[in-house]
Amino acid sequence: MLSHPNHSSVVTRQPQAYSGHAARSEPSKDKCIKFERMLGPLESGMVDELCKKLSGMHHSDRSDRSCHCAVKYSDSDTLVGFRKPGQRPVIIQMHDKNHQHLGRGAYGYVYESSKLMQNSAGKWGIPEGDQYKRVMKVQEDSSDARSEINFQLEQPGSLGAGRVGGVQYLDQLRLPGNCLQKLFENHDWPIGNRFECAVAMLKCAQVYETGGKAHPDVKPDNMIFDADKKEVSFIDNAHVHDLEGPTAIKPIGPRGTPYFIAPEQYNRMNITPKAMVYSLGIIQLNLFSNRPDDYAVAKSQVLQKKKTMLDTAKLLPELRKVSPDFVEQLEGFLIQMVSDDHRLRPDLTVCVTRLAAFESAYKVIESSESKIKQQCEQVKRLKEQLSKQERANAAPRADLKSQQEITKLKKDGEEKQRLLQETLEQQEKALCDMREAQKKELDEMMREQGRALEKEKERNKELQKRTALLERRAVAAESSRKNISEQLQQLTDEAKKMEVSLYDKDQKVEKLIGEVATVESQKLKEEQARVKAEEKITEYELELGAEREGHKEARGRLLDAEAQKKKLESEKTSEAQKVQELSSKLSQNLKAPLDRLKALATNRIGVDKTEFSKILPGILEAQQSNSEKILYLEELAKFIFCNASLDGSDKPYTHQSYLRSLSLYSRRQQVDFTTTQRMHLEVVVLEAKALAAKMLSGDDNSKHEACRFLHEGFVTRVQVTDVLTKDSGWAELLLASTPRISNFQFTPEQVATFSQSHLCKELVDGRGGNPGKSKQLTGFLTSLETMNQSDAAKSLLKMLPGNEPFDKLVALEKEFLSILTRPTAYTRGEQGTVAWLAESMWESVAGEKHIRVDIDSPSATKMKHITLLRSAYEEALKLLVDKELTLREVEVLLDSRLIQFSPVQYQHELQGFQNELTYVVTTLLESKQNFETYKDCLHKKYGAEFSAS
Repeated sequence: MLSHPNHSSVVTRQPQAYSGHAARSEPSKDKCIKFERMLGPLESGMVDELCKKLSGMHHSDRSDRSCHCAVKYSDSDTLVGFRKPGQRPVIIQMHDKNHQHLGRGAYGYVYESSKLMQNSAGKWGIPEGDQYKRVMKVQEDSSDARSEINFQLEQPGSLGAGRVGGVQYLDQLRLPGNCLQKLFENHDWPIGNRFECAVAMLKCAQVYETGGKAHPDVKPDNMIFDADKKEVSFIDNAHVHDLEGPTAIKPIGPRGTPYFIAPEQYNRMNITPKAMVYSLGIIQLNLFSNRPDDYAVAKSQVLQKKKTMLDTAKLLPELRKVSPDFVEQLEGFLIQMVSDDHRLRPDLTVCVTRLAAFESAYKVIESSESKIKQQCEQVKRLKEQLSKQERANAAPRADLKSQQEITKLKKDGEEKQRLLQETLEQQEKALCDMREAQKKELDEMMREQGRALEKEKERNKELQKRTALLERRAVAAESSRKNISEQLQQLTDEAKKMEVSLYDKDQKVEKLIGEVATVESQKLKEEQARVKAEEKITEYELELGAEREGHKEARGRLLDAEAQKKKLESEKTSEAQKVQELSSKLSQNLKAPLDRLKALATNRIGVDKTEFSKILPGILEAQQSNSEKILYLEELAKFIFCNASLDGSDKPYTHQSYLRSLSLYSRRQQVDFTTTQRMHLEVVVLEAKALAAKMLSGDDNSKHEACRFLHEGFVTRVQVTDVLTKDSGWAELLLASTPRISNFQFTPEQVATFSQSHLCKELVDGRGGNPGKSKQLTGFLTSLETMNQSDAAKSLLKMLPGNEPFDKLVALEKEFLSILTRPTAYTRGEQGTVAWLAESMWESVAGEKHIRVDIDSPSATKMKHITLLRSAYEEALKLLVDKELTLREVEVLLDSRLIQFSPVQYQHELQGFQNELTYVVTTLLESKQNFETYKDCLHKKYGAEFSAS
């Protein structure tokens, strides 16, 4: 994550960068402690509670190195406690209420804090002394910032680090020093101090490298310079990279600041010591300018896909006039540090050595320039004295009386002038000698530095050669080791094979010896057996004669058994024919009452129209099972509705009036009921309703069968009216008034099938089963609520799979069944007091409102989403209007539960509900081009099949 410069004044540093400077030790005895402020009883009690809580937190084992953390909030400052393994709890008071934060980082804030101590009297307070002054970093517990906790716990000066409730708390030392960015803004900062700072920051980076770490965001905002100790420390260690960790993971995105980030760190996320060298080179090039905070000398341009910006004319402009060679050498070295190719940059060790030499050279220049300046001042004074003497010699003296005195004075003046001139020449010569000596000394220092650098390079080359040689030797040794291991393995395998072969041979020898002994024994036994065999041959011959006689008798018995078998098979065939005849008769007996009812289901002349209604209840009552009754009712409803002929003659129901075609009475397209036909169908429907009510009051199996009948049966949904809007069905109202009926509507297999749908994550109310929780819709459904019903339905259709209307209808049915089979997807919310009183008053006036019990949690949101599905269903049906439906499309419409479902919450609302979708579907199915397919589908699904079982 690239960050922009943040000129924070947070004065903290990581102990790893200055391990030799620990805080002053604390008093060894409690009685030595003096408090700046004694904590009050309330604060002391909170501290004791925090200590008790931390003492109760135990580490799992000795390998558990985690740091427990706990926090207490109050109206005053926050208390933070830490407990490391094997140590007592440490309590720190963070001054976040009475003081503003010291600074702000990428993920949080840094506050002043104090370590609390307890005196011998058991009183808690803030002790005097800098060793108790701390800082506390408080930041969000994000995945980016989490790595800083482990880094913090590695530092010897940290009292602890941990996270509580999504917030990280990191204790740090507070040591003297200033943020380097603040020093950059001081344009009068002496050059000598800048060299000290430059060497110190390189040494700090070298310590990071030695510890196997690399800081990814080296910049002035993240450096603290202690001018007294001449030390620099890096802060903001949230993303310090572990160079030696086997599980070190590269960051997902670039880490650093645009002005200072190295090209390879931005492009390839390579956080290395060479990347720190680049950032330090950018900082130092600007450090040695007149206005460091302008960053006008150098800055990275990798974000713009350009090379590093350099304007070295602004590097030490005043010193360049005095010692151009020195500045040019320093400039060349710093430019090498910011090379775009990381391979051309020097190592941190070389950087420290070179810059320390430049620092020493500058001290020589500074000392020589001071001496030369003093000498120049002395020469200037001598020139002024000489000028005064010349003027004095040239001026006439009015008080002199004789030429002799004038001559004497002139001689004295000329002598003084000569002496001054000689002195001036001596001083100028001394000045030239000093400049020459300075130049020689600088040249000698630079040569010495060059020789040291060459020696270092030679040493590095030698080390590289030795490293390469050792690597080659290691590779050769590894190869040799592998070859020897392979040879050893081959020899071992051969030895094992030989051992196995010898063992096999030994086994064979033992086996042969055993076989020889067996053969000898066998020969003896054979001889004995031959004698016995000869004795028994005679016996066998006698027995053979007897056996032949017995064989004749057995053959006779076998012939008798085969005859008996044929007789039994004939009897079995006869029994099977009898069973088949009985089954046929039973099927005919079961079908006979139905055929009788079908014969009475007509308005032909000579048939009593009321006879059908009279005998139907008795025939149904005579049936043994509910399934047979349902079979009768389904077959009769289908027969009457379709008005199908039994023997190919005229239809059972025909209109007797010839003026029927001229009637203005409203009627359906292809289903033009006669009065008798409607009467018979109404009787069948009433019997179905009575049977369903009886089954719903039975046992669990009966309720399961009733639910299947009410949802899938034709007789339960057929509309016995000419005006479709007058009949919205009765099955749903019967289910809605039956207690616990929602437990029987679906089998566990159906629940598992329906619970997962395409939009199951969208069609929820967000309460998660908690009535007290407020409704939380998804973004998609929230956007639908801003649309009108038609546009929302169209948007919902686009989210479903498939392009054809058939696919959309199947998908909508699955979404509907998914809503019904996910009990925690929707939850009825708790009513407030005002809403409860209003509803109670309304119920007292309009009557009690009973909640539907045929589905789980009929909340307003659930019913609203079902209404949306029905609207989408109606939109999909528009594509099928005036189109001849396929058998598959008719089956989908016939089996749909969404069409029959009324999306209301209370039982009394079902009675007055106008199911427009049912009217649309019924009209479509009964249209001229689809009615024959519709009847075929009814015959296929509700055909009566009788069996003897």
